[in-house]
Amino acid sequence: MIKGKKRKKATSTSSVTNVKHYINFDKLSTALFTSFLLMMLASCSTQKAPLEEFKKLTGTWVEVNGDSKFTETWTWKNDTLLTGSSVMTVGKDTAFSEKIELVAQNDSIYYIPAVSNQNHGEIIRFGLISKKVNEWIFENKKHDFPTQIIYKFKEKDSLIVVVKGTEKGRKQEYIFRMKKRE
Repeated sequence: MIKGKKRKKATSTSSVTNVKHYINFDKLSTALFTSFLLMMLASCSTQKAPLEEFKKLTGTWVEVNGDSKFTETWTWKNDTLLTGSSVMTVGKDTAFSEKIELVAQNDSIYYIPAVSNQNHGEIIRFGLISKKVNEWIFENKKHDFPTQIIYKFKEKDSLIVVVKGTEKGRKQEYIFRMKKRE
């Protein structure tokens, strides 16, 4: 500062008033907040539930072949869980039964069966490795049999399930052609 001269304090009142005159901060903040909310809502509405495309599994599917009957039933629980069960009967005897979960977890989808009288009651996880419009392939290469489970929709009421892998040293494949029971 130079001696003898006093500096005039800068007044910002007139410049703030001028800025306020050109920009209405209340309206600007409201507009920005509204834009932010609209963007958030738009992004939420375009995201599908992880299992949305699997909803077409819900219901009961049946294959009858002579005196054997294979039935698979699926129930929608929520956006990340479908529960199911499979039962094969031959005559009046149950040859096979399992409880199944289709689970969306950590950005992955798993087919998780618990088969009666197998794997000491433990569940086995099969990860979704391929997904097309009407076909899903689940795989677990570490499991003895099966290592792959494939679901294919031929029509909205026709479902094919292919179970494949190596059993007792030989490649095996079982195909279930099911129709939706209304």
